[in-house]
Amino acid sequence: MDSPFISASLLNTLGLPIWQSRPGHFLQSQTSQESVTPSYETSNEGVGEIVQVEEVSNPLDYVAASDSEHQRTFVFLGAGLNAVWQNEERSEWQLFLNILSAFKLSEDQVRFFDTSQLVTEETIFATLDEIIELGVEQVFAYDEAGPLLQELNEGAQIIVIPSLDEMLSSGRAKRDFYHLMMAQLA
Repeated sequence: MDSPFISASLLNTLGLPIWQSRPGHFLQSQTSQESVTPSYETSNEGVGEIVQVEEVSNPLDYVAASDSEHQRTFVFLGAGLNAVWQNEERSEWQLFLNILSAFKLSEDQVRFFDTSQLVTEETIFATLDEIIELGVEQVFAYDEAGPLLQELNEGAQIIVIPSLDEMLSSGRAKRDFYHLMMAQLA
């Protein structure tokens, strides 16, 4: 099984500019660019020359291309998101903007729900109805449990992700989040 390749620019965007692999700790990645990208050769019979066409497939490019067709909505659930969301002074919000930029997503594609505000059954079911109306199949949750998650679990896939605080302090949490997002975007 090939080891995943993460570009240096993406790591830099996510805040990991000094990350280095240690020899012997990871599988050897493919060093030849030709073996990574599939290529096709075609022949023009009349001319007699061969034209080589390379195809590059990147999930992030696919996301950008599919965004022009329709906007995919991503739902995030977590306690305390009201304090972070669109607060330019919070480093968590700056991290989230970097994440959106790395995945070529816009703020319009993201909806959040602060689970600490959901204290009554009425607010839980109103939020549940709002999420159902969005038509999402996956919901990203910073919390592993909660009454809203129990209700959503019946009709949507709940993907538990590291908290923004964890991602700020741990490169491993950022990497885990990256892999979870790539799995959903592929």
